[in-house]
Amino acid sequence: MEFACCDAELELACIEDRQEWRKGLFRSSKFCAVLLLAACTCLAVFNTGVQGEELVSSFQENVQPILTRYCVRCHDADVTKADLRVDRLTAKFDATQIETWHDVLDRVATGEMPPQDAEELPTLQRRKLLAWIRKKLDAIESEGEPRGHAVVRRLTRYEYSNTLRDLTGIALDYSVDLPPDSISRNGFKNNGAALGISALQMEYYVRAARRAMEKAIVTGPAPPVHRHRFESSSASNAPKNKSPIGNRMEPGGQFFGKMLEYPREGEFVIRVKAGAVVPEGQGFPRMQIKLGLRSDTVSPTRMLGTVDVSNPEQSLQIYEFRGRIEEFPLPGKNPKFPGVTIAVSNAYDDGLPAERVVKYPLVKLSRDETKLVQSRIKERVLRLPKQQKAGTYNEKSGRDFNKTVRALQKHIEELRFVDRESEADIDVACRLFEIDTLQKKLDRQLKQLCKENEIDHVEWLQRFESDNADQLNDNASVIQKFKHLTPLNPRDKDAISALLPPGPPRSTLVLEWLEFEGPLFDKWPPENHRNLLPELLDTAGVHTGKTLDSSPANEQRRARQAIKRFMKRAFRRPVTSADVTYVMDYYAEVRQRSESFEEAMREAFVMILISPEFLYQIQPRHASEAQRLTPQEFATRLSYFLWATMPDAELTSLADSGKLLETKVVEDQVRRLLRSRKSSQFVTHFTDQWLDVSGIDRVAVNPEYYPDFDNELKASMQGETRAFFGELLNHDLSALNLIDSDFVMVDAALAQHYGVKGPRGSTFERVNLAGDSRRGGLLTQASVLLLNSTGEDSHPIRRGVWLRSRLLGDPPAPPPPDVPDLDTQSDEAVLLSVREQLERHRNREACNDCHRGIDPWGIPFENFDAIGKFRNDAVRLGSKKGKKVSVAVSSHSVLPNGVKIQDISDLKAYLLERERRRFATTLVSRLVEYGTGRAIGFEDRKQIEMLTDTFEAEDYRLSDLIVAIVQSSLFQNN
Repeated sequence: MEFACCDAELELACIEDRQEWRKGLFRSSKFCAVLLLAACTCLAVFNTGVQGEELVSSFQENVQPILTRYCVRCHDADVTKADLRVDRLTAKFDATQIETWHDVLDRVATGEMPPQDAEELPTLQRRKLLAWIRKKLDAIESEGEPRGHAVVRRLTRYEYSNTLRDLTGIALDYSVDLPPDSISRNGFKNNGAALGISALQMEYYVRAARRAMEKAIVTGPAPPVHRHRFESSSASNAPKNKSPIGNRMEPGGQFFGKMLEYPREGEFVIRVKAGAVVPEGQGFPRMQIKLGLRSDTVSPTRMLGTVDVSNPEQSLQIYEFRGRIEEFPLPGKNPKFPGVTIAVSNAYDDGLPAERVVKYPLVKLSRDETKLVQSRIKERVLRLPKQQKAGTYNEKSGRDFNKTVRALQKHIEELRFVDRESEADIDVACRLFEIDTLQKKLDRQLKQLCKENEIDHVEWLQRFESDNADQLNDNASVIQKFKHLTPLNPRDKDAISALLPPGPPRSTLVLEWLEFEGPLFDKWPPENHRNLLPELLDTAGVHTGKTLDSSPANEQRRARQAIKRFMKRAFRRPVTSADVTYVMDYYAEVRQRSESFEEAMREAFVMILISPEFLYQIQPRHASEAQRLTPQEFATRLSYFLWATMPDAELTSLADSGKLLETKVVEDQVRRLLRSRKSSQFVTHFTDQWLDVSGIDRVAVNPEYYPDFDNELKASMQGETRAFFGELLNHDLSALNLIDSDFVMVDAALAQHYGVKGPRGSTFERVNLAGDSRRGGLLTQASVLLLNSTGEDSHPIRRGVWLRSRLLGDPPAPPPPDVPDLDTQSDEAVLLSVREQLERHRNREACNDCHRGIDPWGIPFENFDAIGKFRNDAVRLGSKKGKKVSVAVSSHSVLPNGVKIQDISDLKAYLLERERRRFATTLVSRLVEYGTGRAIGFEDRKQIEMLTDTFEAEDYRLSDLIVAIVQSSLFQNN
């Protein structure tokens, strides 16, 4: 491995430790340090060649005067607009200037420089300047292909986890403790220049590798298998849970299965036999499975899986969910509530509350009647007989009595104003229940009074009834009026619901039974263990059946065979005898202090998994010019490009045979990889990183502005963008659909959000749009709109920057640190549209310079609010809390080149007509950057242009473009 180092001592250290690198092993901490320093100090040796006197003279006579008159005043040491210095440019075109010259070429060619409010650049001078720059760039390209890219790239967190999964056969998140990956300027996590490594990170890699090996290589006897079956639900863990519980789950309903005995590690399966009742016009029930602790509070749980249940109740089906039990919350030692709980719920949202709202007509009294009730309570309240002996009743008992009889009399007095045939019969029945309850309470209090005062209860009760006879009879007559009603407990909602008209039919999940089984294995040791430590082979490569023979010689032979096989897969290349011997030496040392062969092999495999040849995609450089990848390196790059994991057996076999680099074989393999389900990794990670789709998680939606927004909708927003890109890729549709399309990809939640008729479940489906629809393409997707908002309102600046950066490859310079924020909070600003706020903001000279190249691209989005809904008016919160102000939005703008745009449809049309080439070039560049793991430099311009020509000629089909990229020297060279 060769590095261009800026330090002679470091170069010497690199040379000394080069053999350790090729062995793929970290022999010492010294090598780790060398690796880190080398990765950080690799420099591109860039030689543009000797500049001819003719070109220098031409610059001084024809170019420098143009720059001085039209450019330098805004781009010198004193005024550095757009972070661009033109005053330092010379005819040398060295490595520090070439990108600046390229930037000047782009901006002058598109009309962005000089700006509209500056002195106009005459056509003759514009052509002269552009022709000179292009001639210089062409001359540099013709001199050779200087290489300035990183050649050593560490696996990202997700690539690392995927690779360990494929190596071990155990699906765990191995990256959970790893630090987050850095992001390149264009948003990519797999850019080699951004993927550093530290000593602390190496400790995490060791920990992750040991965790993987402990799971994959087992010791001891087979663990017991636990099986549980639940046909009826247990009670909820949370005592305040108000969701309905049972086998028939309307939206929000739940079913619980509680296990006291369960495995603590290993794969498990949960089976649910279920069906659905789906009313007309409603979506499918969404079965959601969680597993977690059993406690008396809201229990910690983790999601296991979600699925739409579409089969009818009459045709129940069995649904399976698999996981690793150790990835779920489990009780600690001696827990208060032992065991774990499986929670099944219907997560479909039909807009109604989980618990049915029980509503019925209520008794309503007029204001005068209410006053009369209060006065009659005092007049007609029941009273205690006077004590015959000296003394008074117990003070507390007397207070309790008075409180009870006043409450009793209040109910009775209110019922005096109610007709016998009142429509509020349920309310009256509930009041009768309360009267009955108060009367029983009164009887208990009277007995207590007699006991406290040593009074004969029978005689004293006769006196009480005699003293209150008139009032008691009167009260009884009021109650008698409603003898046709049965008292009803107001807290018995089931009984009340039975008396009400049935509620609207709801999408219901019907569960017959729930089963748990785990840990799962075909036999012991399990398959993943046998794959890592296969039976001993003889010299002819045949199984000897001597697995149980633990003699040192057989163990040694078996270890060598297993290590060689594992190293080849882990290093993604053929291994040498020296490679294997080094690890075998380590194994021999570890075996002496290990209790078993398996424990020693775990440590030997861990050593392989912390090797740079596992952690890095390594492409050796032996010269400054480009060098073709070996077949194994090409297979690795291709597999991580489209699968984000190691090559499979077919790719590896083709690489080892030398056939993989043949043109037809390359195309066949690219298309095979794209057809595989694993290509979803490419769709997800490329889309997320290129478009920053996952960034919507950073935006908090303000509930004061959007009280009905469900935060779970963010997952649907992200899913739409991924599904949309996947639809274009998998069905060979034009990538221009990314700018505008006549269809969307939505699930039920997002279809409802957009107000379109769409699917009934959580699966994303293609929905064709009406001709007058405002949707279509990326620009109107909720993910893009929410990402580039404040969570309260739209943000034209962010939306403009996103459009220029992500789709046009033209990121504006970052704002100076002293530029003030946009005023949106003052009472005056609240009444202005965002367009008007920006106009005021641009009145400041420091702000105008940047905003005139950004705002016109963002203002056409103004008809879409923060959460991506169409609007004609924006809602603002005034200075008075809770007061909302409606402000008309304006979406028309004038682009920097003078083109007038009325709204988002105009902007899409402009991009398709005038910016198609720039968009295509940007997409090509981003795919190349993601596929190669390096930034695209000027030296790649010609090949990028050639790939863009091919892309255009093939009707912008993504699959054809990916084939062309993989077949190009950009991809096949280091």
